[in-house]
Parts: sequence; structure tokens; C-alpha cells
Amino acid sequence: MILRNVELYWAKLDPSNYDMGFGGDKPQWNVQVRIRDKAQAEAAKAEGLNLKLDEDDSGTFYRASLRKDALKKDGTANLPVPVVGRDKHPVQDVSSIGNGTIANVKVREFDWTFNNKSGKGFRLDSIQIVDLIRYEVVDEEDFDFIEDDSSLEEALGEL
Repeated sequence: MILRNVELYWAKLDPSNYDMGFGGDKPQWNVQVRIRDKAQAEAAKAEGLNLKLDEDDSGTFYRASLRKDALKKDGTANLPVPVVGRDKHPVQDVSSIGNGTIANVKVREFDWTFNNKSGKGFRLDSIQIVDLIRYEVVDEEDFDFIEDDSSLEEALGEL
């Protein structure tokens, strides 16, 4: 299934700097997709994709978190998620993908079984960037450097 013209948020797709997942022990690449087109969302839900209704300043949308494990079950490395541009050439700097980037996202369906239960899941397969919103680090207010003769232990003891 290809989700067309969806918004990407929290893209963690750098092949050498993967996310460790919620438990901190499962290396993976992942992204949140936001579908604003209700008909497309309903069609994806009918296929079995788990979508949650949400809203932001721009209105309502359906979201799903998609991932691909960096390691196969046998412990060998998986290939990273291919990310291409409009021209289908690879995007060199996937860390430049910022929130709100418009993309086509291909997901692959798979069957799973766990504890005598089974179901259908979807895995992030590949991404085509349609309209890139470049991620930029924003200069935010930061802590001041504090020069002090006291030790860290003394400072922590005062808290």
C-alpha cells in the first residue's frame, strides 16, 4: 500500500543513527505519518492500518507510527529504509527531513503470531519525498555557564 501526499513527523531514518524504540532495546527506523484526506484514511483503515484520529492547529488528521527494525529476527542487519526524491534518486541527507514534509510512503503488510494470537501488521518500506520541509536546529534559550568554586556534590546537596 502507498500512502500518498501524507505529512511526515518525527522522522528517524538515518541509517547510521537509528532510534532505539520505546523500550530502548530495539534498534529501528521510524516515522509518524499524518493523513489529512479522510477518504485515503478510511481506505487505509479498511486495509487494516491502525490509524488514530487527532488534531492540530491545521485541523483533524489520522496518524500512524510506522517502523522498520534495524535487525532481523536472526540478528543480522536489515537494509535501511530507502528514501528518494521526486526524481526517484536517493536522498543523501535524511536527517534534513523536517516535520510537515509531504511524502509518499510505501508500507508492507505482514502476518504476525504471538502468544497464540495472530494478526496483520504494517512495516515501513520506503519513502518518496514530494515537498521537503528542511529540519533546522532553532537557537533556543539555553542555560548560562556558571562559574563556581563549590563542587557538584555540594551543589546537589543543597537541592
